[in-house]
Amino acid sequence: MKFDIDSLLNSPVYEEMRTPLFLRVIKNPPPWAFDIIQPWEDPYRSLMGAFVRRHYWTSQGSINVFQVIGTAHQQYQNRPWMDLLTSGKRMDINLPLQDKKPEYYRETKNKSPSMYFNTFDGMNYYIGQDGNHRTCIAKFMFYETGETQLHGVTINHYDIDEMFYQMYCELNDKIKRFGLPVILTAESKLIKREDTAGWMIDYFQPYLIWKEYDEESHHELLEELNFEQAKEKLIEVTSRLSLKKQTKDVQKSLLQRFKSYLFKG
Repeated sequence: MKFDIDSLLNSPVYEEMRTPLFLRVIKNPPPWAFDIIQPWEDPYRSLMGAFVRRHYWTSQGSINVFQVIGTAHQQYQNRPWMDLLTSGKRMDINLPLQDKKPEYYRETKNKSPSMYFNTFDGMNYYIGQDGNHRTCIAKFMFYETGETQLHGVTINHYDIDEMFYQMYCELNDKIKRFGLPVILTAESKLIKREDTAGWMIDYFQPYLIWKEYDEESHHELLEELNFEQAKEKLIEVTSRLSLKKQTKDVQKSLLQRFKSYLFKG
């Protein structure tokens, strides 16, 4: 990304933003300043939501700001961190606040307003419903000071059963590819909750609903499948399709032989 440093240094538009931190950063950006802010994919807005095994939430978490790689805020997705620093809608407010009270970023008490972060793996974090400007400022500030941890933030950690999700995708692919009379849906049920003040873990049981129309009996067969049962179903379907293909190949071979016989005759 190219940015107009002369404008950042001289234009009245940036007058409120020209704090010492801002001026140091635009003159000597960190090596990651132009890394692209990745988009957060909300699991509950996709099929993966049914495969959440555990959802951990805390309002008193700590994160390494350099492990924040993206955001749920569409306006800031797919843009560099430097772009957020220099053109974020509230940077003219947040940068002066950081200059007046930098200790805010080091305090261990809960941040006010709240700062939210989402993660799938506990390593890579995405900004949630609030905290984009302050996270960006913390990254640049901590890079200079040698700090890493931002405390008192809200964290949502979603543990996805990726193997079960892949199994579902494989089964669904075979159903569609071979035109099987099957409707496959993914569901989930809450089985347990652990919590005290400031934290919570919800435990879920993902499962599949296999609804198949039996052409002989003209009835629908309904099955609820856990991971192991889905695995067996995949083997069964693969074997069934393989046998069907072999039968077709044999029939084709016999037909070719019959045609050859008639031709010779």
